[in-house]
Amino acid sequence: MKLVLDILRVLFPILLLLGGGSSVSAAPVAALAQGELRITLYDEPCAIKAPSNLKYRATWVKGSEKFEGCHSLFIGPIIAIYFDDDTVAVIPAVLFRPVEET
Repeated sequence: MKLVLDILRVLFPILLLLGGGSSVSAAPVAALAQGELRITLYDEPCAIKAPSNLKYRATWVKGSEKFEGCHSLFIGPIIAIYFDDDTVAVIPAVLFRPVEET
C-alpha cells in the first residue's frame, strides 16, 4: 500500500500538470537527480524540433553540459525524453520527484 501511495504522490502532480496545466507558466514539474546529473521536466511547450508526441520541455544537465529536450508521459507509466544532442531516454516516472515551489 505504501508503494502505491508513493507512486501516486509522484505521478499525480505530473499527470495534473501535463494533462491540463497551463502551458504559459513554464514551471518545473518534476526532477531526477543523481550525482552531477539532473533531468528537469517542465509544463511549458517544447521549443526544439522533436518527435511530435513529445510536447513538453525538458532539460538535461550533467556537470557543465546542458541539453534542451522534449518529454511526455506514456503508459507504464514512463517518461519518454528526446534531447537536442539526439539522445533518447525512457525513464520510469516513479524515479522523478515533484519540484516544490519556493
